[in-house]
Amino acid sequence: MISNGPSRTFTREAVEVWLSQLSVADWERKIPETQLKEGRKMYREGKLSTIDLQTGQAIITQKIDREETYSVIEWDGQGPEIRTSVEDEEFGVVLAAAGLYEIEELIAEIHEDDPLFEEFSVREEQQANGQSEAEGRGNEADVGEKEEQVPLLILLEVSNKNGLTATPIWQVPDDSRIPAYGVISRSTMRIVHPS
Repeated sequence: MISNGPSRTFTREAVEVWLSQLSVADWERKIPETQLKEGRKMYREGKLSTIDLQTGQAIITQKIDREETYSVIEWDGQGPEIRTSVEDEEFGVVLAAAGLYEIEELIAEIHEDDPLFEEFSVREEQQANGQSEAEGRGNEADVGEKEEQVPLLILLEVSNKNGLTATPIWQVPDDSRIPAYGVISRSTMRIVHPS
């Protein structure tokens, strides 16, 4: 992580939208190689001032000697669409490329702090396939009705000879215990080993 990086303004929803957009397109191919290299250099040197990440756009700002320049990145479905406040369009693209690298770093940091962040992608795929979250939960409920859940217990034992051992077992309603290294058929209460 760059210690002197830009200040960041974002919402979780905006980060999720940008994660979705950046993961489906190779945005680097949309930017000319020379601007891409300069953008990488600007990103690595921490020359950006601020990043304002919104669901519909990202605003990347650089401030030098009280003069502020910015690029606005919007997603057109295929890749980034860049507008800039500077007359030198090539520099505006460099600024945007540095910002996109910074957005990728932000997403990586959030994912590192919250590994369940990927759960968003599953919901997004269901919605893209025409299946709503409620339908997804409905399908899970159907499975739950067919097979009731059985609690898993972990027995911990400490001995001088074996040290600490942890043994997973299923706790079934008749208070018997079955090793957890197989699948339990609820109707017959027997262990069915996967093939």
